[in-house]
Amino acid sequence: FNQMKLDDIFNYFKTKIDTIEKTYRNKHTDKSIIADEGIEELLQSFKNSPEVGLPFYNDIMNTIVRGQRKGKFYISSSSQGVGKSRSMCGEMCHLVYPYRYNKTAKRWIQNGFSKKVLMITTEMAADEIQTMLPAYLADVNEEHILQGIYEEGEEERINCAIEIMKAYPNFYIEQIPDPDVAQIQSTIRYYVQNFGVEYVFYDYIFSSPSLLSEYRDLKIREDVALLLLSNGLKEIATECNVYVRTATQLNAAALESIEPGKARIRNQNMLRSSKSIADKVDVGYITMPIAQDELNKLEPICNKMGLPLPTHVSDIYKNRRGSYKGVYLWCKADLGTCRIKPMFCTTWGYEMLNVDDVRIQIEDEPSAF
Repeated sequence: FNQMKLDDIFNYFKTKIDTIEKTYRNKHTDKSIIADEGIEELLQSFKNSPEVGLPFYNDIMNTIVRGQRKGKFYISSSSQGVGKSRSMCGEMCHLVYPYRYNKTAKRWIQNGFSKKVLMITTEMAADEIQTMLPAYLADVNEEHILQGIYEEGEEERINCAIEIMKAYPNFYIEQIPDPDVAQIQSTIRYYVQNFGVEYVFYDYIFSSPSLLSEYRDLKIREDVALLLLSNGLKEIATECNVYVRTATQLNAAALESIEPGKARIRNQNMLRSSKSIADKVDVGYITMPIAQDELNKLEPICNKMGLPLPTHVSDIYKNRRGSYKGVYLWCKADLGTCRIKPMFCTTWGYEMLNVDDVRIQIEDEPSAF
């Protein structure tokens, strides 16, 4: 001891303190390994079950983002009235209800799952969500439901959709008008532990009074509070191993016109209040109605392929573990029935991408209907 240097003495006790601190201060999401630990088992696991989640209702989206992966955090953004909540309802219906009506085949088909899903809504009342669900399942415009006036055969399809909803009571709706991070995480844990929910949809990220009050003592800015909310959603996805999907509004830059000849690129810089929200997401994309300059460029492509013109476009600006980034996904949307169908994919330079349709198959589940 007498021969030790002063720094050696300090380092000796610091090492002991650091060991204790790491043991008791680590979060449950923290993890320490050596790089080669379990590498053979990891690679073999991808052979048995590839890095994919349950499929979306279109194979193109599965190819681009590898399905709806548990433990991951997806975020879509759009301006008001574009259909953020409606697209979410369509995705949730695909996860919860195995059947939906196909107008082309003129019959009900099995094309979905029977998973347990939680939707946390902030602005929309529960009954506003409820009417979208039979509209999607029966392929009936929600306006007909709200007016109580149906075309031939529609009311029968709506009644059948209601029977399907009763047969699969796995769609949970929680309304939290003024949320904060702790409340959102606590709500998700409750539904995961008590009902076995595996897929969570939070209608959209915004700076609520409770969120700002939660960090009032830290005197942080609004954009930092929104980043912490985004981080909280990512943390709960990892902690509970659930798929978390949310949305944001866009700022004024999303609606600005562009110079002729330039590509229209939408990315995290267009997110309202805080572009850093996208820092924590695994998949990020912006969906907007197609602008006139885009329609002019698409018309020759659609005519050549014999396809109708799309109505919306999604810009995939972030895609962890995915090879498709900086691409346009062109879609045809029917917001009245909450059905959005991706049609084809191009680069930002409007060059067609030959995207293989990845079909994700899971084990057959028992049918209750």
